[in-house]
Amino acid sequence: MVTVHRSGHRSRQAARLPARRGAQATDVIGGMTARAGAGLPVTGRGGSGGGMA
Repeated sequence: MVTVHRSGHRSRQAARLPARRGAQATDVIGGMTARAGAGLPVTGRGGSGGGMA
């Protein structure tokens, strides 16, 4: 399971619950902001090209 949110803080928190229950879970460090800033693709809702505001 991978969790990701805008800055990475919420995804870190969200990954804790399944990890406590024995599932392998990780978060995307730095969130979508870091991903977009690194020039990596970001997909919007519905699978179209996305961006970060």
